[in-house]
Amino acid sequence: MSSYEQEIEKKIQNNESLPETLDIPVLKYFWQANPLVRNKQTIPKFLRKVQILSSFTDYELMILSRFMHHRNFAKDEFVFKEGDIGVGFYLILSGTVKICTNCEDGGTNLIVSLDRNDYFGELSILQEKGLRNASAVAGEQSELLGIFKPDLEKMIQSHPVVATKFLHSVSVITANRFYNVTAELKRLKQKIALLEEELNASKKD
Repeated sequence: MSSYEQEIEKKIQNNESLPETLDIPVLKYFWQANPLVRNKQTIPKFLRKVQILSSFTDYELMILSRFMHHRNFAKDEFVFKEGDIGVGFYLILSGTVKICTNCEDGGTNLIVSLDRNDYFGELSILQEKGLRNASAVAGEQSELLGIFKPDLEKMIQSHPVVATKFLHSVSVITANRFYNVTAELKRLKQKIALLEEELNASKKD
């Protein structure tokens, strides 16, 4: 069974139209964004809570939302699979998403489980035809918002300031994650070196 991102990539390659983007009217958007309005959780309120978008104004979030796609995923449905060409960045509106390797082989290696307000897939926005090094699968019935490369290209043309701000936010988060991974690898390397020293010392004894 193909993943959602495989279907999107196929549409991009064939120059076919992507699924419809969110199209919330301006007045409705700002009404839903008002924290004093006691209504159910809305997309405008949700976007305010996403860490990577914390520096955006309500107007900038409204512009960004016009380039996003909304989709429901059933439990165990793949957003993308390990080895897919990455084309999208995703926000979790509701539910959970598991990031794992060997997901289709029955021996799932869970890397992390993501919840509401989390995001994933950001590296694909910065890479050209980069391959996914892990799979993303819905841990339960989930709602996601996604933005794809063609959407980003349109945003750059029509709203360059918002697009630049979005790319900068993605770049900062990606850099921070790489820094954390590098720091962890350094820590593990030091731990291995210490264990090797202890092992060599015990052999001498």
